[in-house]
Amino acid sequence: EKTDAEQTRRSIEAVGRLGGLDAAATELGVTIGAVSQQLRRAEARLGAQLFERTPRGLVPTPALTA
Repeated sequence: EKTDAEQTRRSIEAVGRLGGLDAAATELGVTIGAVSQQLRRAEARLGAQLFERTPRGLVPTPALTA
């Protein structure tokens, strides 16, 4: 079983690569809500927004790409 930190890293990577929660959730075999919750928790822990929410999807912010 994967740890929470591993699952969060996989979610962040998938969202960054695929550009959206739906595609990332499908690839990871989890719900959109689970991916969204992992992103929110990671952002709260880091005190920074990791993705900009745009009409075209989620775009990595400088906080994530630094």
